[in-house]
Amino acid sequence: MSGPRLPPRAIGARLVGRLGVGLLVALASLATSPASGGNFLPPMPAATTTPEVRPVRLGIQLAGEPITVDRLIAETTHAGLVPSLVGFYRQWPASTALDLDQFPATSCEAIWAFGALPVITWEPMVVLGSVTVAIPAAEIMGGVYDSFLRRWARAARDWGRPLVIRFAHEMNLAHYHWGTTRQEYGPASPRLYRRLWRHVVAIFHQEQAT
Repeated sequence: MSGPRLPPRAIGARLVGRLGVGLLVALASLATSPASGGNFLPPMPAATTTPEVRPVRLGIQLAGEPITVDRLIAETTHAGLVPSLVGFYRQWPASTALDLDQFPATSCEAIWAFGALPVITWEPMVVLGSVTVAIPAAEIMGGVYDSFLRRWARAARDWGRPLVIRFAHEMNLAHYHWGTTRQEYGPASPRLYRRLWRHVVAIFHQEQAT
């Protein structure tokens, strides 16, 4: 098959947009392979100038699923680079349709087969036509989504390979008023965000998806 040479199996870490701002639920190792001992990323190459300089690993962010190897080859050709991370977006389901949303194992498997690390931007909001509605914090912290979160955590754990979940990204922007309406976004939002983050992370820890 024609196309760019596939990258080596080595998996890296890089910046995907604002990855560092909204990193979250597993800080680099949800479902870490037991054989890796938690150290699935290869060591960063030594800086070539001073100790303060570190190389940056590149990646791409895709919209829409499924992610397939053929699509990744096409995107790589278009971008002119071979990514070490591949990100994509996934919104949460409405509270009345929790069983309809499943962990995206197929897309993650394709990214892994391509030689990159999956980065899921996990957005706690519901898309209603062209309108996005943030899931109320009371529903998340009140346990309405706990079964959904546990199912995802177990699926990520059982998938058995490293990935990054970028939960509720760019929380410092009013556009992403996680847990509230846009009008309610304000000085209390950082504290609320921390509570949301800790609730989700606690469930992943309970399911040993760390």
